[in-house]
Amino acid sequence: MVCSYDERVIGLLRSAWSAPSAVPPPPRRVWRDWVLVAVLAVLALVEGSLRTDLPQPLPVVLSLLVVLPTVLWRRTRPLLMLLIVLVVMVPIDLLLPDSNLYTGLFVTVMIYALFRWGSGRDLMIASGILLAILALFFVSGGSLDDLIGGFALLLSVALLGVAVRYRAESGQRHLDRIRMLEREHLARDLHDTVAHHISAIAIRAQAGLAVGARDPRAAQDALDVIEKEAATTLSELRSMVRVLRQGETAELAPSPQLRDIEQ
Repeated sequence: MVCSYDERVIGLLRSAWSAPSAVPPPPRRVWRDWVLVAVLAVLALVEGSLRTDLPQPLPVVLSLLVVLPTVLWRRTRPLLMLLIVLVVMVPIDLLLPDSNLYTGLFVTVMIYALFRWGSGRDLMIASGILLAILALFFVSGGSLDDLIGGFALLLSVALLGVAVRYRAESGQRHLDRIRMLEREHLARDLHDTVAHHISAIAIRAQAGLAVGARDPRAAQDALDVIEKEAATTLSELRSMVRVLRQGETAELAPSPQLRDIEQ
């Protein structure tokens, strides 16, 4: 039983590790990202110049300005960008514990982006690093309240990212199912209507070739049927293509039934 439980745990960990990135793929950069960087930079400068309780505001503000561009790549490279932010800002927080900027809370944006867009491997690596940093701050003199508050904030941001991710992936799966159903419907239409008319054209052409030499009238009748079937097939194909290209509504007509076999 213990062995079976361990195998299940290992299987879950392997599945989580090999989980792909979020779908649909993230957008690269939009104008809002540049606005966010500009706003954070202005806020950091204003906060650093106005706050009188910061013993050394210059290195704190400079470190924040250095890592702000990582916001631009937070979706496409979430783990790498978060690591850059942590490598720069964590030593500053440890060496200057009383020089934290409120603007530094933009790290939560990076954490959210990681859990929203990152792969399973990224999530597991980042979770271990973030928990280790929380423990490091606690060991270096932090209070239990700070530890609990930091963990609660981290957990809230992570859950928000996972929730938005799940909703987006659920919507994508719904769209994929709709596309699959539309393909099946299109395949049925092609088989039930277009293929039927093409089969009729082929049969009439063979009949016309067989009797054309001795009965020109029969060949003429076959050509008339072929012309009508070809026109009908072309009309139905155009209707399908129009719907696929422009999302227009196809001309509605009843599907062929048993009483149409004679025609």
